[in-house]
Amino acid sequence: MKYTVLAGAVALGLASFNAFAESAGEDVPQRPPVVSTEDLLNILIQQGVIDEAQLKQIIKKAQDKTRAGFEGAVDIVEESEADEPDQVDNGVVRVPYIPDYIKEEIRDKVRMELREEVVGDVMSQAEKERWGVPGTNPSWTKRVKITGDIRLRAESTVFDEKNDNSGSRNAYLDFNAINNRGEFSGDERDQLNINTDRSRLRTRMRLGIKAKVTPGIKAEARIVTGKSSDPVSENQTLGNYGETFEISFDRANLQYESYDASLELVGGRFKNPFFHTDLVWDSDYHFDGIAGTYWLNRGDTWEDDEIEFDPYIRGGVFPLEEISESTSDKWLYAIQAGFNYTWWDQDSFSLGLAYYHYDNVTGELNDLNGNDKDYTGAAFIQKGNTLYNIKNDLDGEAVLFGLLGEYKLINLTAQYGIAAFAPHHVILTLDLVQNIGLDKDDMEERFSETSSLTVFNTSIKDEGETGIEERDFGYQIGVTFGWPIVAKRGDWQASLKIRELERDAVLDAFADSDFHLGGTDGKGFILQGKYGLAEETWLQVKWLSSEAVDGNDLGVDIYQMDVNARF
Repeated sequence: MKYTVLAGAVALGLASFNAFAESAGEDVPQRPPVVSTEDLLNILIQQGVIDEAQLKQIIKKAQDKTRAGFEGAVDIVEESEADEPDQVDNGVVRVPYIPDYIKEEIRDKVRMELREEVVGDVMSQAEKERWGVPGTNPSWTKRVKITGDIRLRAESTVFDEKNDNSGSRNAYLDFNAINNRGEFSGDERDQLNINTDRSRLRTRMRLGIKAKVTPGIKAEARIVTGKSSDPVSENQTLGNYGETFEISFDRANLQYESYDASLELVGGRFKNPFFHTDLVWDSDYHFDGIAGTYWLNRGDTWEDDEIEFDPYIRGGVFPLEEISESTSDKWLYAIQAGFNYTWWDQDSFSLGLAYYHYDNVTGELNDLNGNDKDYTGAAFIQKGNTLYNIKNDLDGEAVLFGLLGEYKLINLTAQYGIAAFAPHHVILTLDLVQNIGLDKDDMEERFSETSSLTVFNTSIKDEGETGIEERDFGYQIGVTFGWPIVAKRGDWQASLKIRELERDAVLDAFADSDFHLGGTDGKGFILQGKYGLAEETWLQVKWLSSEAVDGNDLGVDIYQMDVNARF
């Protein structure tokens, strides 16, 4: 578009000059153009940049300006002042002899001035009417950025033949389905599939808008595919007889950054603000609430290339579930201290120590006096955490599962990037988590108040007896080699992660939704490779192999092949 407008401006200039030259009777030599002036003007009109009436007005305006300039430079001599009064009867235009080289200079100067005037008129008109000329678009287009990505996935789930889903206390139940029904169905609807292999096609689409509201303040919103009731997966499974996709917002927030970049605040729904891996948090999980980061070494003189040691303190308050009939809303309070360190040889080291405190998430038993504690039941469950039925003897066959333990997590995350093989990097990762809020005595006391309770997902002791044990620890170590980011054709990356996550080490609702079919109580490895197919387009293959830490046998291998593109 910009070339069309510039060509049009030049064409206007040449057309105006030719028109004036003809009207003045001056024989102005011209070089034959490759593309005629008329052609350029027609292109400008056809593309809708201006209409024909506007073009004529601008040409006439330029002609008038130029004519006035020429007339001001030529003497109009009356009869009494003429050099040869006997040769004229009326007022005449007396033009003295001008050498050819001066004429050529005049032509060049007039041509240039006229061209500048016409271009100025065109640009001024475009600015007023918002044509497609660079710099003339509405101001909001400079402050708004649209981003997005799409992923196509082929996935196969292969189960181990030894899998058993018949245990009473450690069966792999679909606790969400049971809680939604409020009772056991007595059939396969109660159980998760851990025996029949499965293959499916899936997709994920995300489209976001980022806007600079004013210096230091930004707004963000993003729509995604996937079920809105699932906080840890934005995948859409294909093959539902043409059903349209469910669309929801996973981000809607305001962000503030101070002038010296030492303070960052965000509120609404936003991406995970903490330094983390997928051991504790699924990559699709987003936070509701308010979070802030203070960078200790940043100030008025801070610049990116001047700082090596960059420490920070980060924290937030996040509502998990607002309960209208109770003041005991469910909350997450979190704080993290850490730093990033970069050497001049481009090696880097990042460390974060976080504390996640969940409040009011533990289930409470409905007592026999009619106090209803159903709101303490688990709103979303994947698989793994120790659960118990919070209904009492008077509730009959009603069932509602709640968390038996408390969750107060200490999480240490470290990452070291080695640039010795640049442009390829070696990235080492370590992630450790422990639930220091888990207490066996408290858990036993909580469910022992009535004989009708059933406890699920308890540990199996060596002698084969079931019982409550403190399964509160998890770890993940990983190594990645290749390009730090796969962004163009030929970029590649390979990684291996080894993981073990005990059943109550983290809240299973927010843990990785792919490894071990989601949730906790799994151990194994993740092997992954990426290869750039084109600009911002890459292929990813992943093999996730796991088995149960406790409980019934559950071995599963998941194979994923993704084609990703971002813009």
